[in-house]
Amino acid sequence: MNTPYLAFHLPPSVLYQGTNRYNGAPLLLIHNFAFWRKWKIQLGPSIATPGLIDPRGVVCWRHNGGDKAELKADDRKLKGYKVRTWRLWCEHGKDYVKNVKAIRKMGQGPDPDVVETQRKDKPVTADEVVYLRWTNPFSRQTRKYHFQYADIDFYWKGTGSIRETRACGLFLKWNHLKLVAVIRSSFKNEYTTREPDKLKICLGKYASSAAVKKSGTLELYDASIWRLVCEHMPPVLQQIQSISILGDTKHYYDEDNETRRMMALKRTHLYQVIVATAMCMIQGEREKREVVKAILLELITGGGGAAG
Repeated sequence: MNTPYLAFHLPPSVLYQGTNRYNGAPLLLIHNFAFWRKWKIQLGPSIATPGLIDPRGVVCWRHNGGDKAELKADDRKLKGYKVRTWRLWCEHGKDYVKNVKAIRKMGQGPDPDVVETQRKDKPVTADEVVYLRWTNPFSRQTRKYHFQYADIDFYWKGTGSIRETRACGLFLKWNHLKLVAVIRSSFKNEYTTREPDKLKICLGKYASSAAVKKSGTLELYDASIWRLVCEHMPPVLQQIQSISILGDTKHYYDEDNETRRMMALKRTHLYQVIVATAMCMIQGEREKREVVKAILLELITGGGGAAG
């Protein structure tokens, strides 16, 4: 995941397929909101459109969806960013900005900020939008995040089942989370007025780490995700069937094709959303811990100064 830096702007982070943004295709855009209230994830094949993400790591101006009102009215539209005539230190795309400035000065070549009014292609929009929300921050379940995909509710929530034996491991139990899919049962007993039971499937876990240069370990249970898709998510299963990597569709459940099934599963939008929400959750938890740590240090130093 790459988070571009553009002064006086807050461009979305980009999740790429592969180890870095130079050898992988962009999969989705992640927009952050203040105080970790929610994250907006725009995804779909359209995000990988050539030229959509410029060398700065942001959406180019040619694919800007409109002003603030238009972007708010349609959350599938993308926000583009112009190439400025000046650049601050540490901003991404240094060579790209220099080349654009040289083109403008010489008056030769296309300007990325000039949109032709008679062009046939329209600005690219996202195919899907998913929101990850921090639910009930002022409750006993502060580590709980919710998102919905294909009419199924998913929750990143705190778990105490992970044990850490290393130093300070006792305090880490407040930082571990698990991913749970909640499925409402369609069965309802005619002799009772209770709501239908809920089926909960654990799809992964995140174990926080006390190491300075390591946030933690994310583990996804591919077998459980595959079971969830096969039994409760027909649209995702149809997407897997459309992936050519599987070849003959009648061999989906053969044990010999387990590797191909997992490769196809990891190319679905569901798997990409799970990874993206995990990154959002991990980043939010880390930032919240840093804020709490800074507040505690300020109280301690302030109290010590008052006592002195």
